[in-house]
Amino acid sequence: MSRIAIIKSRISYLGGLEKYALSIAQAFAEKGSDVTILTTGQAPQKMNGVKVVSFESASKWGYFKIRQFDSSCNKWLKKHSMDLVFGFDRTSSLTHYRAGNGTHASFLKHKSPSLLKYYFSKFNPKDRLILSTEKKIFENTELKKLFTNSHMVRDELVKNYQINSSLIEVVFNGVDFEKLYWTRNTKKEAIAKLALSSSKTKFLFVGNNYKRKGLNFLLRAFSSIDNRSFELLVVGEDKQIQKYKSLAKKLGIETQVFFYGKQVNLLPYYSAADCFILPTAYDPFANVTLEALAMGLYVITSPFNGAKEILKKGCGTVLENLSHPAKLTSIITAFIEKKIHLLSKEEIRQSALPYESKSQINKIIELSLKNV
Repeated sequence: MSRIAIIKSRISYLGGLEKYALSIAQAFAEKGSDVTILTTGQAPQKMNGVKVVSFESASKWGYFKIRQFDSSCNKWLKKHSMDLVFGFDRTSSLTHYRAGNGTHASFLKHKSPSLLKYYFSKFNPKDRLILSTEKKIFENTELKKLFTNSHMVRDELVKNYQINSSLIEVVFNGVDFEKLYWTRNTKKEAIAKLALSSSKTKFLFVGNNYKRKGLNFLLRAFSSIDNRSFELLVVGEDKQIQKYKSLAKKLGIETQVFFYGKQVNLLPYYSAADCFILPTAYDPFANVTLEALAMGLYVITSPFNGAKEILKKGCGTVLENLSHPAKLTSIITAFIEKKIHLLSKEEIRQSALPYESKSQINKIIELSLKNV
């Protein structure tokens, strides 16, 4: 029986990465492995064959929390012999790592609006710690397998680190098709529930942290559209949501932009929409892109979203850059006026079928256990 440690600093909050870590842990256990999750806080649910070791977190400051969690994991691992240590967080003692957040160096580069701010961000203690830990992970001779969720991230790793490229496996994110579906009446019901117009073309934006996800850029693109027969649905959490509502008003599109904030159930919004747009500044693989495809939606996204790699002809458009809102305006206008070649909803959904969540998780499990 293989002894496996899963490292994820937080699993009590069920975000996308937390759910994925729990799914990986459960999948290893179902293969007959003895699985222990190293974390802080408590697991949200009991899982068969999976133990949880929770370390206390004495500090609320990011820098010290990262160091403390890394230290706690290292001490525990010295006392407990493991065949495989699978990490989802940047900690130093790993044999397997999934770079689900991409590389921090790339994140900082795309996050900072200027080279000067990017340069100074490297002197931030927390950022410096993350960068140094990443280097330890990627250049560690004990590392047996490194998973990325896009070729974009794979290329970043090879470019920025002294890494054996043969260790890298690209496994795209997965989607649960059983939870994403529509019927003939689903769209009408969703439009009525959200009090939207049945005659206007509806675009959907989903993302937390509006700045990084490109909402400012998106609103400016919509403000230049002559054909105003559209509605934009904005779903996601942001501390400065009022700022974006004010921007929509300033741009003269406040009656066509609907802010819904954080939503647990995205199904009504996917159901109501005709097209999904995410002009993100950096996303290793935005899973909402895959969810939108599974719901039969045409996708417009940026060149900095790793999920662009699964878009097939007729299923979406990838922007050339995020420098000119006018280009996005022309694409949106073409979609409204039905001048874009797109496949049917069912054909778009079919394009996402190869990425069913269980099959993608099984790929990671099988590739990992080959090294044990």
